[in-house]
Amino acid sequence: MVQTSVPELYEDEQHSVVEIRTDSLQTLRELGPPDLVHLVKQPVKSTTKQIGVYHHVTGVDASSSASLAAYINTLTYQPHDKQNKVISGLYCCYNAFSRVDMRVQVQIPGTVESYCVDERGNKLEATEEHWLETYLCSVLRAYSYADNGSGDTIKRIIGVRRFNPITSTEQEHKFLEAAEKLFFSGESRLLGSDPEIQVPNLVSNHLTSGLLHYIKTSGRYMSGVNLFEKLRMRDPEVASLLARVYMMGDEEVKAVKLLHDVIEELPMDYSLLDCQAEFCNRKGRSDMALDIAKRSVIAAPSEFGTWARLAEIYVGMEEWDLALLTLNSCPMFTYQDKDAPRLPEPARISLPLAPETMCDEIDDAGATPEVDTVHPTLRRLAAGNYKGTFHKAYVLLTEITKKIGWDQLLRIRSQVFVMEEEYRNEKQHAPGGSRNASTVALRGRETPQPNGHGEPLEEDHRDSEDMIQSEADSEATDLQANGEPSAASSHLDPDVSKPTHTITVRSGDETPQPQPPDNDPSHQQYTQFQHKRLCERWLDNLFMVLYEDLRIYTIWRTEASQYRQQQLAYKKSAEEWEILGELAERLHHPEEAVEAWQSCLSMRFSPKAMRGVLDLYERKNDGRNQLGALIRLVAWQYRWYSEFSPDLLYIMRRLIEEEGAVKLNHAHTVADDVVDIVTDGDVLLDLGGLAGVQKEVSLRVSGRVISLASPVLRDKLYHATGASKNDYPRRLNVKDEDGDAMLLICNIIHLRNDKLPPRLPAEMLYNLATLSEKLQCGIAVSRATSPWFDRLFNAPAQVYVDTCRLIEATILLDEPIFFARFTARWIMNEPLDGKFAVPPTAHVRMKTLSLQLQQRRQSHIQALRADLDLLVDCCSLAFAKPAEHYIDYAPGMLPDPDEQGRTGSICRVDEGAATLYLGGLRDEKIWPATVWPPTLGEIVEAIKTFDIPEYDDCDKCEFCEGVKAKFSLAVTMLKTSFVQFDYPYVPPTPVVIAPRPQISSLPIAPALASGSFDDFIGLSGSPQLNRGCAGSTSRRRMCLLKYQGNFFA
Repeated sequence: MVQTSVPELYEDEQHSVVEIRTDSLQTLRELGPPDLVHLVKQPVKSTTKQIGVYHHVTGVDASSSASLAAYINTLTYQPHDKQNKVISGLYCCYNAFSRVDMRVQVQIPGTVESYCVDERGNKLEATEEHWLETYLCSVLRAYSYADNGSGDTIKRIIGVRRFNPITSTEQEHKFLEAAEKLFFSGESRLLGSDPEIQVPNLVSNHLTSGLLHYIKTSGRYMSGVNLFEKLRMRDPEVASLLARVYMMGDEEVKAVKLLHDVIEELPMDYSLLDCQAEFCNRKGRSDMALDIAKRSVIAAPSEFGTWARLAEIYVGMEEWDLALLTLNSCPMFTYQDKDAPRLPEPARISLPLAPETMCDEIDDAGATPEVDTVHPTLRRLAAGNYKGTFHKAYVLLTEITKKIGWDQLLRIRSQVFVMEEEYRNEKQHAPGGSRNASTVALRGRETPQPNGHGEPLEEDHRDSEDMIQSEADSEATDLQANGEPSAASSHLDPDVSKPTHTITVRSGDETPQPQPPDNDPSHQQYTQFQHKRLCERWLDNLFMVLYEDLRIYTIWRTEASQYRQQQLAYKKSAEEWEILGELAERLHHPEEAVEAWQSCLSMRFSPKAMRGVLDLYERKNDGRNQLGALIRLVAWQYRWYSEFSPDLLYIMRRLIEEEGAVKLNHAHTVADDVVDIVTDGDVLLDLGGLAGVQKEVSLRVSGRVISLASPVLRDKLYHATGASKNDYPRRLNVKDEDGDAMLLICNIIHLRNDKLPPRLPAEMLYNLATLSEKLQCGIAVSRATSPWFDRLFNAPAQVYVDTCRLIEATILLDEPIFFARFTARWIMNEPLDGKFAVPPTAHVRMKTLSLQLQQRRQSHIQALRADLDLLVDCCSLAFAKPAEHYIDYAPGMLPDPDEQGRTGSICRVDEGAATLYLGGLRDEKIWPATVWPPTLGEIVEAIKTFDIPEYDDCDKCEFCEGVKAKFSLAVTMLKTSFVQFDYPYVPPTPVVIAPRPQISSLPIAPALASGSFDDFIGLSGSPQLNRGCAGSTSRRRMCLLKYQGNFFA
């Protein structure tokens, strides 16, 4: 991996950054700032002058003083600064649990000293517990200070190196063990939480956020499940985290069951309720999510997340008025930014770049102030600076606007909230009884109480009048740095309706208003002043900011349309295009946003614009362009000392899952002209392209190896260009062949197992088998194909075409084991009325095979019918006329009449048993054939799991046929045969494939030992098979499939 350079910020001689960091310890609130690395340098030719330089870093292993000292030692050699040498270094890493700063002082050469400094500046001894806490904090900070790919975090703090804190399973175990030990410590809540959480708790803090972020990024869902399962044993509240991990891992059934069980135990835990409401709403069941979200709000009325979830559900239900009322009731918090370093301006900054990271294509530093100017109106757009609760509230408001339009939003706003003009006209009248907006949002629409039963006034009207004021009387203030909203000003002629002012709540408290009448239950009316609510000032400001966004967006689209009609170029600076792209994204216009970002990228590289374009490619499942955007963003991150971006890693992991590892592993090699299979190869195989990209590329291979593996390539190589021994290298044109398959073959025959993917799609495996047959190198290639066939066999059922091609691939690659498995699976798991789908272009052997498979399945069905006749035959004896008899009398005998002339009763014991058993067979869809399940495997599975109904035959006489005993015996015999030859209906669990034995060494029929698959299809008459099924003609007909599917497994 290319190593990034080390940024250097030169310390001002009058201000020591270490002392300033010590003084700022008492102001830290959460995880603390990034780690500080301070180096002391002195000139090589002088020992009197010393220079202090420093930089920040995240992701370094902080589990011990030795690991931090090792990092400082890596900084002693700096090729860009050969005039100075490092004589000492100090590594500072904040421990948010104990509120101390862990420090490691390294003298070069010399000793290593570790200690910690508390908030008062006292020097303390560092303990093992301190190092455990410090390590966990360092990992959490690496995720907290990581950039999402847009470059905003990188540009905010200068000179920060970012490393991936977890790069192996050993480090993962170390991280999860530390999290488990410290999870229930009281200090974990002191770490802080996301800005939307008002009060951190056990499941809502930076520790749980970091754990969930890691699990999502890495895809290590089972590790997360194991951790939270152990923690749930100590506190059931952790179940909300476990449920979220289950949902990430696509185990939604387990998550729903877990939530159901735990909510019964903790019915008012808002974290569990919010998780359940989010799931129901995501599945389109807003009706179910509504009641759950209301309970969540009642359980945590002071949390923004519960109210926002309720508003989101109302938006999904198109209850716009209740959505606005709920949004108005949301508790808003002042945004608290992360603990950024509070250091003075450095005397000088050196940002060296590694030669490998220099690329003009990703150079975003070329814009000059004269060229890259921005219109002041675009600079003043306030919505782009919203963070925390205000950002999420604005997103909800823009979603409503996108769905109903701005004019309709204004009408609903005027129906729900008190407008300024209404207040001036009606403030002389005293209001009646009311409910506040929060109660209306929770209760929804209700039938009003009769007159005289309204809720009493909670406050006097004079108090309400003191709490409200007109927005027109208050001046619009600029957006503060903490992300709180303020009213936006306008300097251009608007093209959208400007909203009139509402009456706002001055202190943030709600004034009670009367309960609205509800003449029409389907639509609530707000027609009188007393029936409306007071709008929070922050929400009223959001309307003004939204108006400004819509106005600028409308002007932009109108101007662009006019320029397009006049066939003129619509010109903006690169930064203006970037801002317009963000504007369109905020207003939920993705196509227009991408248009602006692409215009920005056409002028200069912008990580923010490229990140937005990447999101579009992700939504469109455009894997090729996704990879291109990822490469550019990762290269830009490396340029500015960042080796770790969780969001980019997550996108890459998802791309590998969707596109396949082989395609992405080799996609980057397309940019090169030659791919080295062996570095000293003497032959170049010219291909037409790799990884779906049509660009000529060559593979450098060994001529001797390919000659031994493939007679076809040996013959072509003899006639290739440069056949003379003195010509080097020789070139072989194979552009007509599949490039990806050829690359796989070359890696296999050259024993490059490290280049082989762990799994292969069915289509690519088929292409590999086809090319192997064409090149006559199937024997050499088949040594590597068993794991791929095994993964495909244990994967979800393939579609018809994939099944056909997989079977053909097993034939071409001489894989009798998987040939038996795939053919058996098709016979058992495909619909009984379906046919083996063969592409029209398939080889004639596949068409013949399809007919033979269908005939084989039909013979199995007929044999199964005969087997079921054995069960029914036992029951039919009870209804036969010759079996009818009187109690204790043989069939055909009549008992002597008694004194009253009665001759006794006919014995009905067998008939009762037969009726019960036949009904049980029908209930389980085993008999008759008209009620069979759609597949043969389901029928066999039903027979194997069939339980004989309980029947009491204590009244039977000696002349009864004994239907109960005969039926039980027949069922036992049938189940025993199924267990013996176990049908492959349920795919077996994945197993490690052992080295495949030679076909000739397997104790199987001679036809298979000879390697002839045509003879293998006709195994029904082989001596071994007949001996295994002696005594039952139907068993003999049915066991071929069982033999094929299980003998080799």
